[in-house]
Formats: sequence, structure tokens, C-alpha cells
Amino acid sequence: MTPMYTISKDSEGVILTCQDCPHIERVNVFHSSLGSQRTQAALAMFEHNRTAHHKDPMLAPLTKNYGRMEQW
Repeated sequence: MTPMYTISKDSEGVILTCQDCPHIERVNVFHSSLGSQRTQAALAMFEHNRTAHHKDPMLAPLTKNYGRMEQW
């Protein structure tokens, strides 16, 4: 399975480019007060792939209880 986007950099900052069309997300347009700008751009790219190309991310998110040790 191929990646959904590539990451590159230009004079304006970091760019995520869709592998299937010319759609881009620029990291610097997201607000750092809402968390990592790169994570926000990646989520926007995932949403683009879901709506425009009907693709889901390669991996499913982990459950909230992942890594939690159960008492024996």
C-alpha cells in the first residue's frame, strides 16, 4: 500500500501533497494553539483522501485502552 501523501519543504514551509491529485496542505496555515501544525495538516490530508478518493488511512487508530496493563 502506498502512502497517501508526500512531505516536502519550500520557502513558505512544510507541504503535504496528495499522491493521487494536486491537492496540498501547507503546515503553516494551521494554528499551533490547536496542537501540532503537522498533525493538523496530516488530519486534513486524511480527510481529503477520505472524501475525494474514498480511501481510509493505512492503519486504524489504537483504542484508548492500548498499553494499559490489566491486573493479573
